[in-house]
Amino acid sequence: MAKTRRANRILVFTGAAGLVAVAVNLLISAINAHKQKNKKKRNLPGSNFCSNLSVSEIHQLTDSIIAKSNEIHDLVASVCLTKVSYKNAIAPLVDLEEYQYPLVQSCLFQKMVATSDDLRTASADAERRINSHFLMCRKREDVYRVIKSLDKMGECLGPEAKLYVQRLVKDFERNGANLCSSKKKEMENLRSKIEKLSLEYIGNLNKDNSFLYFSEKELIGMPPQFLKSLKKTEKGELRVYLNSCHVSPILEYCKIGSTRKSVAVGYWQRCGRQNLSILENLTQWFTM
Repeated sequence: MAKTRRANRILVFTGAAGLVAVAVNLLISAINAHKQKNKKKRNLPGSNFCSNLSVSEIHQLTDSIIAKSNEIHDLVASVCLTKVSYKNAIAPLVDLEEYQYPLVQSCLFQKMVATSDDLRTASADAERRINSHFLMCRKREDVYRVIKSLDKMGECLGPEAKLYVQRLVKDFERNGANLCSSKKKEMENLRSKIEKLSLEYIGNLNKDNSFLYFSEKELIGMPPQFLKSLKKTEKGELRVYLNSCHVSPILEYCKIGSTRKSVAVGYWQRCGRQNLSILENLTQWFTM
């Protein structure tokens, strides 16, 4: 009887040990599968975005983006016009866009979220350099000739590839790659004037400090904390500045329709006198 009990206990322990071993094996397999899945995700195109670059890393990555872009555009420009194909003229540019997009976003991200002035400045400088470089690339006549040559050849392409080539050609021509030197100079002068006026227009809005006065009854529905943050005059009126920090919550929470209307109209009429002449000049040049 004792031997039978001992045998049963051995069987129980053996069975339990077997179940534990199976569970451990399943756990190890699951962990390995998860690691392999994460490894594959890291290798996906566009997954190499970094949100915590330092100032020096932003500068280095910007230099790397520009250097790689120059390398690929030089490669495309070197293609013989009689041997041009989608593979040697367009595919490198497509791969370049896919490669550099997350890197560019990594450089620009700090401009929007960083609390450090140095980081925001470095990110804004990176944006300026990268945009300037991309614009320069779209003006390169040597690259345009290769792409235009492929477009004229009418190589048998899929609908997506064909549309990409057509838009690429249009993008180069929009930046004057197909113009003679005199027309190109004229276009550059016009673009310079437009950019200057655009910056002036935005600068006027950024400097604007206009405001409206409302009573507490006219701001029914606004959170108490918001009302406490507003400056109050001796007459008890509350000062509402026509900026997004005040306008957005009022349009969302205020229950008085006339107040919302006054704030919305005032917001969109900011700098009306200064910016009206700028808009008139801009629309005139855009229709030329």
